[in-house]
Amino acid sequence: MQTIRELLNKIRWDKKENPKEYTIGYLDRVKNRIIKLPLDELEELKTADFSFTIYDEQGHSHQIPFHRIKRVWKKNVLVWERKGLFLE
Repeated sequence: MQTIRELLNKIRWDKKENPKEYTIGYLDRVKNRIIKLPLDELEELKTADFSFTIYDEQGHSHQIPFHRIKRVWKKNVLVWERKGLFLE
C-alpha cells in the first residue's frame, strides 16, 4: 500500500494530477471526528516534516501530523484509507 507521504508527493508533483480534485480526511482529536479539507486549501504541506498546517477561525495555526490523515478522496471517490481504528 502506498504511504500518505508518497500519495501527497505524487499529487503535488505529478503533472497529471490536479490537487483541486482531492480532499483529505484527518482525525480531529478535540472534536473526535474526521474533518474533510480540500487538499488545495492546506497551508504549508511539509512532506519532509510529515505534517501540514491549518488555521482556525481566530487565525491560529495548527500543525497536523500525517499520521492523523485517515482518508483521501479524488472527485468524491475514496482512493486511500489508513487501516486501523479511528473515529468517524
